[in-house]
Amino acid sequence: MKRLHETLHALDGITAPQNKRTVFVESADAAAVRAARAGEGSAAPDAPAGDARAPNKHIRKREAKLEKHRAAKHKELEQRTQRHAKLAHTLQRLSVERALQGKGRRKKLKPREGQPRQYKWRQERKR
Repeated sequence: MKRLHETLHALDGITAPQNKRTVFVESADAAAVRAARAGEGSAAPDAPAGDARAPNKHIRKREAKLEKHRAAKHKELEQRTQRHAKLAHTLQRLSVERALQGKGRRKKLKPREGQPRQYKWRQERKR
C-alpha cells in the first residue's frame, strides 16, 4: 500500500511528454517563414490536408490512457486503505476478546458514540 501511494504521488505530476525542437535562425523573418512551413507539414500523413488537430489526436489518446491508468491506481489504493482499516479494526476486536478470556477482574467502561467496547482491568498483585 505504501509503495502504491508513493507511485501515485509520482504519477500525479506527470503529463504526456511534450516534444520540443529548437531551431536557431538568423532573423525574425526567417523564423516566421520557418514556423509557417512547419505548420503546413505538421498534419499526419493519413489526415486530410486542412486538419490541424490530427497530430494532437495521438497525444489526447495517450493522455486519456494515462488518466484512465491513474484513476484505476487511485481506486485500488482507496480499496486497499479501506481493507487495511477494516482488518485493523477486526484485529483490535479480536485482541480484546482474547484478553477477556484471560484472568483478572475487569469492568466495562462507558462506550463513547462510534467507539468499540472498552474494558479496564483491575490492578492485581502478582504472587
